[in-house]
Amino acid sequence: MSDEKNYEVVQFLSIIPDPRINRCKRYSLESILFISLVGMLCGADSAHQIADFTDGNKYWIKNDVELPDGIPSHDTISRVFSLIDKNIFYRMFKPIFRNLQVPP
Repeated sequence: MSDEKNYEVVQFLSIIPDPRINRCKRYSLESILFISLVGMLCGADSAHQIADFTDGNKYWIKNDVELPDGIPSHDTISRVFSLIDKNIFYRMFKPIFRNLQVPP
């Protein structure tokens, strides 16, 4: 994936409002969402698996997003997803999934 395409994905994810308190942010929302999206596309289906996937692929993931404090823990990933407005998240991804062709 080119740097331009990665930028587009991160920019797309930046539309989601960050509900966290500023003083509690160690990682950008876009970084957490990016590693979660990539992890889920590669088969992760829990915060534990996303954290493990990211840790195992940290060298190339750190080229795509900033992780100055290392890999977010599974607790951080879970907490962020518990705070995100699910309606906004759904509305953003609905057009993508609507056009997705699922094989029979």
